[in-house]
Amino acid sequence: MQSVKLLTVQLAAALAVPALAQQPGDGQRSNRLEELVVTAQRRSGDLQQVPIAVTALSGEGLERRQVLTTEDVFTEVPGLIGSNNVGQSTAVTFFLRGIGTTESIVTVDPAVGVYVDDVFIARQGVNNFALYDLERIEVLRGPQGTLYGRNSSAGAVKVITKEPEFETSGRVNLSVGDWGMYSARGSFTTGITDKLAMRVNVMKQEHDGYSDNVTLGRDVNTMDFSGARASFLYEATDDLRFILTADWMEDDS
Repeated sequence: MQSVKLLTVQLAAALAVPALAQQPGDGQRSNRLEELVVTAQRRSGDLQQVPIAVTALSGEGLERRQVLTTEDVFTEVPGLIGSNNVGQSTAVTFFLRGIGTTESIVTVDPAVGVYVDDVFIARQGVNNFALYDLERIEVLRGPQGTLYGRNSSAGAVKVITKEPEFETSGRVNLSVGDWGMYSARGSFTTGITDKLAMRVNVMKQEHDGYSDNVTLGRDVNTMDFSGARASFLYEATDDLRFILTADWMEDDS
């Protein structure tokens, strides 16, 4: 049994940029694809115009496809392969264009960098985390060392969470299954003042072991995962915004 705890705090300041998507006027039909904004170059840009090999997956599309962890992203991105490290469910080996790293020891840097809201997850031991309430995922094929450093020679996987909103909204997702499985996820966002908004996410997942270890006399492959994330958005001016995010997870599986 292994127990992994992760706590990250993120602080970002960004200049607001105008939306790139254009809507056709009344009575008009658009013959072009809707523009998708990505931040593959660390600034907002149209996916069709970014000079980088990028696969972008929207948060809504990920939920429809039941992509619940970073390990599930393998099935959605061409050329991205990998699996769990043996005996460590919280670690995933990523391979892009045939380049990757199988070791999850602290002295080995991964070849595919994993980022959560531009915060680098430095080791593979905690890169398999639950995905919920996301804006999108961007997979950048390498080498990406110019923008993302030496730990992204094969590429980068960027997880972008949803920002707080001033309109109050929330949702709850509940699911049950075999082997005593249950999952509860919740999200809530609201405006605190006319310049300050917050967003809170919580998650709990459990299931019993589905394999019988006859040597130890107990079930294995259990899951016991808990996580939470809180973010605050402060709009100082029309062009300057600050975002503070803190997230926590504990995996005892």
